[in-house]
Amino acid sequence: MTSSPPGNVVIATRSPQPAPGPASGSGVAARRILVVEDQFLIASDIIAAFEEGGFGVAGPVSTLEGAMALLDEGHDLAGAVVDLRLQGDLAYPLVDKLLERRIPTVLSTGYDWSAIPERYGSLPRFEKPVDPFALVEVFREGNS
Repeated sequence: MTSSPPGNVVIATRSPQPAPGPASGSGVAARRILVVEDQFLIASDIIAAFEEGGFGVAGPVSTLEGAMALLDEGHDLAGAVVDLRLQGDLAYPLVDKLLERRIPTVLSTGYDWSAIPERYGSLPRFEKPVDPFALVEVFREGNS
């Protein structure tokens, strides 16, 4: 499925690939993770890890505006991985919206905790460079 939010950003949602091993048939493969990352190579690695882990992927989305538009489309999301700085914009409004909708959210950032507002202190945070398979495990553990 493809949609074009404001700003001519094309967003593709991908169907999950069957996962080998115990995740197959466990319901994990039907789960879709929103990937919000403005660095193409990092986004590609994250997507590949989630697909290999049996998850579907929404995105990648590289702008705050595009991510907010995708979220407003009502996709069924099992979680989100969000880079906190997207092409110069801080992604806190997106994180707030994800949390309001009770969508599990993981932060992927170059910032240390002292630069992140306290209200996000309970969220899992991965400092770049991110191990994409560690991100997958956060969501796998949350669904077991």
